[in-house]
Amino acid sequence: MLDCDDAARRRFLNLPMNMSVDCGCAGMEAARPGCPELGMLASAGLDAVERASVDMVCAMPEQHRKALSGRIAFRKGLRQLIFMKAFGMGDGTCELARM
Repeated sequence: MLDCDDAARRRFLNLPMNMSVDCGCAGMEAARPGCPELGMLASAGLDAVERASVDMVCAMPEQHRKALSGRIAFRKGLRQLIFMKAFGMGDGTCELARM
């Protein structure tokens, strides 16, 4: 069993797939996913895996990212990254490596 206080062993995963402008709580009424699957992201830092997800969305061709990036901006979706940095949960940077 992993000790949650063991930061040296802690890892965070993000699986950005089937992303649409709506959250899962919209159920069958949710907008269809408009972004391709981006793969699996992993990091020892929560802020790094979140930043990498946002960076990958922003790097997509406009026809795939336009609606989602617009919704992120409208809903102030980058606040979580700002707060993570403010609360010392990382430095707000990431480096992507293809594996």
